[in-house]
Amino acid sequence: MDFDLGYSIDSTVIHYFMVFGSCTCLFQRCPQSKFKSFPFILHSYTTKLGVSTPPHFASRLLFHGESGRSHHACRLFDQTPERSSVAFSLPISAKCRHGDAGPAVALFRPMHASFGRFDERTYTELLGACSTVDIGKQVHAISIKECCECVTVFKTSLVSMYCKFGSTNDALRVFEEIRVKDVVCWNAMLTGLVRNGHEKDCVLLFQEMQKAGFAANGFSFSSVLKACSCLSALELGKQIHGHIIVSGCYSFDLLVLGTALVDFYCKCSSPDEACKVFHEFDGPKDIVLYNSIISGFVHNKKYSDAFLVFRNLEKEPLKPNRHTMATLLDACSGISCLLKGEEIHGVVIKGGFGFDIVLNNALIDMYSKGGKIQNARTVFDRMPQKNVISWTSIIDAYGSHGDGIEALCMFENMVESGVSPNSVTLLSVISACSHSGMVDEGRRYFWSMKEKFGVVQGPEHFASLIDLLGRGGHVDEAWDLVCSMPVEPNPAVCVSLLNACQGNEDVLRAELVAEMLLKLQVEKPAHYVLLSNLYASVGRWDDAETLRRIIKMRGLRKVVGSSWIEIGR
Repeated sequence: MDFDLGYSIDSTVIHYFMVFGSCTCLFQRCPQSKFKSFPFILHSYTTKLGVSTPPHFASRLLFHGESGRSHHACRLFDQTPERSSVAFSLPISAKCRHGDAGPAVALFRPMHASFGRFDERTYTELLGACSTVDIGKQVHAISIKECCECVTVFKTSLVSMYCKFGSTNDALRVFEEIRVKDVVCWNAMLTGLVRNGHEKDCVLLFQEMQKAGFAANGFSFSSVLKACSCLSALELGKQIHGHIIVSGCYSFDLLVLGTALVDFYCKCSSPDEACKVFHEFDGPKDIVLYNSIISGFVHNKKYSDAFLVFRNLEKEPLKPNRHTMATLLDACSGISCLLKGEEIHGVVIKGGFGFDIVLNNALIDMYSKGGKIQNARTVFDRMPQKNVISWTSIIDAYGSHGDGIEALCMFENMVESGVSPNSVTLLSVISACSHSGMVDEGRRYFWSMKEKFGVVQGPEHFASLIDLLGRGGHVDEAWDLVCSMPVEPNPAVCVSLLNACQGNEDVLRAELVAEMLLKLQVEKPAHYVLLSNLYASVGRWDDAETLRRIIKMRGLRKVVGSSWIEIGR
């Protein structure tokens, strides 16, 4: 008989294999073969011959279901008369490993009701498929009832599951119950703490891990370095760096630790140290490490260094990915460098990322900040798919260029297309009205936010509307709006109101707002300068000089304004 796979096998030989079970050895070799469908062809042929499927043969096919034939495996499971705990667990494992979380849980319930007991491997994989913490808690409860929860591997999966859903207290309780801990369960807890914003607890747990005599590996150090970066704990991170070198772990987890160290130093505003780690890296670099150093330079506003690293990357066999391109476009936006932005745009198209929605959004922002609003619109119009960020970017682009009418037109098109605006979108709309002097439209959108779009006004929306009212000369209305706010005004609101008072030379109210503002941010010199300028504008020179002296006495220095220009354009 001829198979489509190119094999020619005598039917009596296959029948012999099936009857006497010799085909089990053949199946064991199939995962190592490129012909993964071969076991199922054999099964179909023997079914056609009328040969029943032995339990051990069915289990082997169920195992092969984990290699992409889970639907075939589950049908075979329903036809298997003699079912063991292994046979029960394999279809569930097949679905878990292929990301079919819902079907896996749905399959588990009737199987558990009819069979009643599984091994810890099944529960471990099922925890990874849980879509909510409540389902995970049910699996946890069943495992306790069936005495499977004492296994370290399963306990570690429980820790990861609880951390995934933000239940760090439950994760810590499970972690403390583990009698025989290994480095994997320590790492799971460390990772869970830092991902859920418990950076200090992560550092303390790492110290406990060291005291307990466990040797940290690359994942342990990566988690604690991330905690240090979130805490801006530069000195502590340097100690961890020294510990890594002394422990010899650097040589085993070179890429993981190198990337973690670069990321740590960049987030702690030490790009020179990050650059040193990057250049002293003794091994082949990957794109993740390159992305980390480029992002770090952009984060610290060292844009020239970021582009220099990118030029070096282009000489390597590595290919930049969408994260590389998005970071570089962000750098172009930061310095309004249109020439480099256009070069990166060409690399984006050449690299096959021309229809990537994230990169197109970044391109809109880059062209807008570079003064090329028409280029931004062209990118927007050519996008095959647009999300709320795409629409918000183009609305903000028109608003920042003073074209409030077109910004509102784009907003109405967005609503008509079925995309729901979010808080940032509506902030861009009100800001566009402010830059174009469209007071009535700005009021209308502000007061209809909650009723029409389901978005509650935040302090940033109040600040934008106050700025709009101040520019339009409606200081009384702006003052009443601040007094009626449901929450205490934040510095942004106070600054907008102070600007409104200054623009209308309302000194009395300006003094009240300045007093409130200086209580919130006493060390910010810009507030003193703003009030001093107001005093100077109305001829109160003595008061203006007094404020200037206060700035000097307190050692405050206002950030000097600067502008970027591109030569040769």
